[in-house]
Amino acid sequence: MVAKVYGSEKSFRTQKVLIAAELANADITLITDTPPADKFPLGVTPAYEDGNVLIFGAESIALHLAGQTLTHNSCTEVVQWLQWAEGSLLPNVLGFVLPSVSAAHIDNKVVDAAKNELLAQLKRLDTVLLTRFTACLSVRFG
Repeated sequence: MVAKVYGSEKSFRTQKVLIAAELANADITLITDTPPADKFPLGVTPAYEDGNVLIFGAESIALHLAGQTLTHNSCTEVVQWLQWAEGSLLPNVLGFVLPSVSAAHIDNKVVDAAKNELLAQLKRLDTVLLTRFTACLSVRFG
């Protein structure tokens, strides 16, 4: 059975799952419908089913996919990057982007600080990717 992932193709959380599936060579189908309530009563996306497993949340799904084909050390590295993205990168992305689409008063100092931190993080990430994941750079996502 081909695994199903429920979620929006444009969601950055669903993109995490699709990238993890690509890296783990997992055969999945993206379903853009709402996940079935009898299987996923909370309605959280992304959600994953493969006939035996029903899980939701990008990090949980990515770890599950990684665990099917990768070694323990590789799985812990997947978790490391997911946690870094969620805990460090995402707050700065939101701190920089959300004020530009909000009707609320914008504090330019806060936005500039978020922008500078985001650019510094992306520069560090770029360095890591160029030195460690060269093969992944040839794959095009989304």
